[in-house]
Amino acid sequence: MDEVYYGHALSYARDRRPGLAARYARKAAQLNPENRKARILLGVCLYELGDIDGALGFLDASAELMESAAADLARLRKAIAGVRYLAKQGKLRKADLILGALKHQSVRVLTIRGCLHAAAGRYRTASVFFSRALDKDKGNIRAAELLSDSVVRSIRRDRH
Repeated sequence: MDEVYYGHALSYARDRRPGLAARYARKAAQLNPENRKARILLGVCLYELGDIDGALGFLDASAELMESAAADLARLRKAIAGVRYLAKQGKLRKADLILGALKHQSVRVLTIRGCLHAAAGRYRTASVFFSRALDKDKGNIRAAELLSDSVVRSIRRDRH
């Protein structure tokens, strides 16, 4: 929903209507405090309206969000590198614990966790992670394929 408000704000900003753009950008930022684009646009609009202090406040806040996101991405990359190393050594449970501790459970992280459980023969648990990945990204064909494969393997294993 915040993206809809952001889209309206952007449209008004392009039409050189900073007052309306600021109103919609503020609403987008209220709906999703993590929306950096809305905060930046709000800062620019406030600057154009002459509210320098307000503009600096929103631009500083968006810069902090970007720094935080960059730090999270760096931690994610390190964690995935560590997980690859542990998975190659067959330490699948330890690799999954590392990924489980991450604050940001992205589609990629959920899919990797599902693969780790599938490799260890825990197909039901793998199915849960693939299903969560699909919930976040309905068009993720790879997660859908892995989910169906895990379910089939789980059913076959239960029959034996």
